[in-house]
Amino acid sequence: MVDMVGGKAIVWIDGPESGAWNMAMDQAMALHAAEQDCIILRIYQWAYPTLSLGYFQSHEDRLGVPGLEEIDCVRRETGGGAIVHDQEITYSIAVPRRWEGSMRLGLLQDSEQATPTATLNNVKKSNLGHSETLYRAIHDRAVQWLMGLGFDAKTFSSLPLSDDAEVGLEREAKGSELNPKSFLCFDRRSSVDIVVGSVGKNQKVLGSAQRRTTGALLQHGSLLLSQSVAARHLTGLNAFRLKESTFEGNQSSSKINAKKWSWAIDFCSVLQDSVDSIWSCDWQFEEQNASVNQLARAICDEKFGTDEWTFRRSTRQNSA
Repeated sequence: MVDMVGGKAIVWIDGPESGAWNMAMDQAMALHAAEQDCIILRIYQWAYPTLSLGYFQSHEDRLGVPGLEEIDCVRRETGGGAIVHDQEITYSIAVPRRWEGSMRLGLLQDSEQATPTATLNNVKKSNLGHSETLYRAIHDRAVQWLMGLGFDAKTFSSLPLSDDAEVGLEREAKGSELNPKSFLCFDRRSSVDIVVGSVGKNQKVLGSAQRRTTGALLQHGSLLLSQSVAARHLTGLNAFRLKESTFEGNQSSSKINAKKWSWAIDFCSVLQDSVDSIWSCDWQFEEQNASVNQLARAICDEKFGTDEWTFRRSTRQNSA
């Protein structure tokens, strides 16, 4: 572990807000983290079912997926597939650029026993703006947490592939045209995504995405708890029967949605532990101050709340 002993880290836990406000607050959070030289972890909710488009997606593409036409829509700064934010927990983490040096060093140290080629590939990834270390820390600990609760959780790359299943899973992972639901993030698979269930019957329950801003690395992701009326085929954790578990206080999966907020608090602790596996942090729970809220409001009004941003990759904007 690469240690930055005594590094300040802040937790923000926010109530339900609009999609535009949530995306604006994530950007304001990244700017604030860079200015204050601290890590910020945010857990937040959505005021109503909202579709967040990946940065490169076209707004019109959502019309081809039943259930998505009528819900609110916002465009993210990060790439990847669209997400229905409804019966899920959303997190975001901002890491100042100065802190990233130790994260890359940790990536190299993790690879000391690997082949020279593997080490070189990891270095290339870190230089290309993709922090495998932070992804891995969060998703590995989330797997451990879910397994402790009795779920058959694993990263997608650890699923055993049979010859018959391999082709279909590769197509699904790439989001090819052969998978008509690939517009949605939770219909896609990448190596670090967390899935529950067996080959051919697994459900993705956690996915994350990253973007580097001027002063910080921003990572956010979604933990899918249960089915939304806007995406009924995505069942989340709620549809999976728990295995026998020795975890004290094990909860029935049928009660997940009813205890959504307690799940959010538990997941927050998992995320804190993940960050501490890279840096040793001095955690503080705070509320956003007036200047942060003012910055988020300006970003919301000028960017995420505008049609220009939402429709920027659509034919509607191009024809305007």
